[in-house]
Amino acid sequence: MAYIITTGSPLSVSGYLPQSFRYFATGSIFGIPVLFIIFIIISAIAFIFLKYSKACRNIYYVGSNENAARLSGINVDRVKIGVYVTIALISTLAGILSLARFNVATPELSKGAETTAISAAVIGGTSMTGGSGGVLGTVMGIFLLKIVNSALVMMNISVYWQEFVQGAILVLAVTIDYLSHRKSGKASFIMKFFGLDKLTAKSQAKSSK
Repeated sequence: MAYIITTGSPLSVSGYLPQSFRYFATGSIFGIPVLFIIFIIISAIAFIFLKYSKACRNIYYVGSNENAARLSGINVDRVKIGVYVTIALISTLAGILSLARFNVATPELSKGAETTAISAAVIGGTSMTGGSGGVLGTVMGIFLLKIVNSALVMMNISVYWQEFVQGAILVLAVTIDYLSHRKSGKASFIMKFFGLDKLTAKSQAKSSK
């Protein structure tokens, strides 16, 4: 929809945004960027809710075993809708802050950000099969990626190689996740994606007969 409205062209909003709006992305408090403060606040709220809220704990149950969660009385559909709505709200906030920061609106402004988000989550301990992970680990994953990216920039490495390194880190993290679940006997994300978990279950059932 954004591509249709903008025809893929960036729209400059310079001169249309009040300075108070841009302050959220460019200002600072006691030398600390407001963007970083907002990030810390959102992370803290997410950490508290995931750790102490029963509704948020249901997210782990659904992610770990959807059928078992449904049988235990958890409204799986409500949990999923709640997660999607929360993600949509946070993504909207990120888009607004990006507009305030760059002073331009374009559908390709955060292109590739999803790879960074997934990489940070997986590096921080979030399982691709669901059921495990946390805010603190994801935050540490973000810092690790930024440290690597800053090091590559300081070394004058091409931006294309930076994307390659980030992709390689994601592949490595997913591979480690796959191997860990293979060792524990739990179906990994890769097996679920290609339906190999069902084939494995069928073969095990046949062999047990």
